[in-house]
Amino acid sequence: MRISKHKLYMVIVDILIFNTAFMLAYYINYFSGLRKVTEDFPKYYLLSTILFSLLIPILFQLLNLYKYQIITDRARQATAILKGYLQALLLFIAVTFLLKAAYIVQSRVIIGLAFLIGFLLATVVRCFLVRWAYFMLVKKEKVGKRALIIGTGEEAKQLQRGLDSSDESYFRIVGFCDSDPSRVGQKVGDYLILGTVDQIEEMIHRYQVEEILIASSDKDHVPILKIIDQCKEAGCVIHVISDLYKVVTDKLESEVFGNLRTFRIASKQNGLVRDGIKRVMDFSGSTILLILLSPVFLILSILIKLDSSGPIFYKRKVVGKDQKEFTFYKFRTMFANNDDSIHKSFMKDFIQGNEKTHDTFYVRSDPRITRVGKYLRKYSLDEFPQLFNVFFGEMTLVGPRPANTDEVQHYKDWHKKRFQVKPGVTGLWQVHARSEVKYDDMVAIDLYYIENRSLWLDLEILFQTIPTVFFGRGSRI
Repeated sequence: MRISKHKLYMVIVDILIFNTAFMLAYYINYFSGLRKVTEDFPKYYLLSTILFSLLIPILFQLLNLYKYQIITDRARQATAILKGYLQALLLFIAVTFLLKAAYIVQSRVIIGLAFLIGFLLATVVRCFLVRWAYFMLVKKEKVGKRALIIGTGEEAKQLQRGLDSSDESYFRIVGFCDSDPSRVGQKVGDYLILGTVDQIEEMIHRYQVEEILIASSDKDHVPILKIIDQCKEAGCVIHVISDLYKVVTDKLESEVFGNLRTFRIASKQNGLVRDGIKRVMDFSGSTILLILLSPVFLILSILIKLDSSGPIFYKRKVVGKDQKEFTFYKFRTMFANNDDSIHKSFMKDFIQGNEKTHDTFYVRSDPRITRVGKYLRKYSLDEFPQLFNVFFGEMTLVGPRPANTDEVQHYKDWHKKRFQVKPGVTGLWQVHARSEVKYDDMVAIDLYYIENRSLWLDLEILFQTIPTVFFGRGSRI
């Protein structure tokens, strides 16, 4: 993966800012007259600076602080910097506590001052100096991305006008791309239609395209997904503007170009290393959680048995990666031997987009659900046994929602793209939408995850799952 030299410079600047803050904090504490101390610089403080120097860039990357877009938004950037420093401080405290390394936090005054000064310095440098430098570099065309717009409809024209009129835009448009071969060579505004989607790779090489902007008014998912697949093969970053994926830009953090909201698809990368590390994380994570949660499993098992007769676990056939079936485990939340024909009928309508089913994704006051089952569902405790599926490699900690075999019978063709990866115990849909969206929207969120999956995104989703489960957000029980 190629890293922009400007973003690499920002990483260096962020590390220098914190180390400067730490030295200033040390000076204030020891030589400002607040304390009478004559000792030399303690060597153990070096461990603190090294740990923070590693944490700051990692957290800033997770908070999107190395994207060009955030540089132009002072309020958004300052908020993200504050979050980054707070998270770094909390992680630092947690690590030193676990390592029982009290000696590297002997002076809490210095750590606190370093955090405060670092945040203030980073805010001033990034929100003013870096912002000024960014505009200067954009003006001199030292910072920029050669971009191809796919589509020639009103959204595409609005996008082009917005980018050309913006002083903040780092895109340099090379032209348009259309699905109609007869339009090649015609003009859209001041730009030529350079070719068709089938010629995308040829255009990328000929015009040195770095990023692709898909602006489509098509009302069907299939053509857009086909275009995205063709663009991914070219290895460029893709930005998608389409009403079909409005749920993604509404529920997730999105970018804005020419007053149009867009979601980003990362360029195609070799995922062998990522998938290997993910499996190690899944195996070790599920093992640790199964051990730690064993008392909870025991208590819930007793409560389920006392509440109603029937098995403790609910087992069902679901469809996993590459449409392979496996047995899926949950804690039982319904009375045994109940009639599921109503649910099957509902899921058929829901998947096929029958609007009347939307507000009843999880049926309220469902008489089939037990008293204990209501609480298990509200706080997602019934999902815990899926850790066994993760342990055996059938599922992953983070991925799309599992689909049972009855649901798949009613899938549209584009829905089946969810089966490119293993289903997960948690995922983007679970933490950002849960029961609040239509089925097509849920699949769109899953596809966004599949296109942008990374270890960093998985860690972010896992952290976001904790408050979602704890507060029972999105539950309809």
